[in-house]
Amino acid sequence: NPKASAAKRAKWYTDRARMNAAMGNDAAALKDLNVAIEASPAGSSALADRYFLRARLHIDERRFDPALADLNSALGLAAQAQPMRRAVLYAMRGSVYGALERQAEAFADLDGAIGLVPQGPPELLASWYANRGRIRAEAADVVGALADFNRSLELKPDDASVLSDRGNLELRQGAVDRAVADLDAAAKLAPNDTVTLSRLAWASVEKGDYAKAVDRGTRVVELRKGHPLA
Repeated sequence: NPKASAAKRAKWYTDRARMNAAMGNDAAALKDLNVAIEASPAGSSALADRYFLRARLHIDERRFDPALADLNSALGLAAQAQPMRRAVLYAMRGSVYGALERQAEAFADLDGAIGLVPQGPPELLASWYANRGRIRAEAADVVGALADFNRSLELKPDDASVLSDRGNLELRQGAVDRAVADLDAAAKLAPNDTVTLSRLAWASVEKGDYAKAVDRGTRVVELRKGHPLA
């Protein structure tokens, strides 16, 4: 139906892009979204969603500059959207700024996302606090990072990656016993996570238990054969 309206055709391309993305066909999904965005009437209420979807595909491929451009476009179109919708866009853009090491802008966006929906879905808020904590850790704000990790784990106690990140931060601060408790908890939730196992190996070194450190290091090598860091 090539003579259908531009708005209708843009929707069809968007629907197919969603299906392609769900099936892991990211290149096809991106191609469809490019067409959908080009075909969308100016000011279309659906255009912000299409920019958001394309930004997610760019982020998956670590193309952060085009992702940032799409998120800026989406936010510009979503000025009157519901708070939750805008919060999701701010949080995603904050994570992109973090990946680009633009920390001040990352903090501003994540602060904005949390401030828009302070009583929002616990899992979403937990992920936003965790992202802000990781960026704070990179900025050497240990107190702020620990506060964010603590809040994230209050909202979602069984998040292995956040337990591991908090444990690593505690380990760097010399709080070895607290670090081991967090890292052990993370390892129980994700027993084959090589990042957590590596951190546990270093914690064992700090405690002087070299045999356990070697055992854990050996497990990391088994899981990541040929990896130089392992």
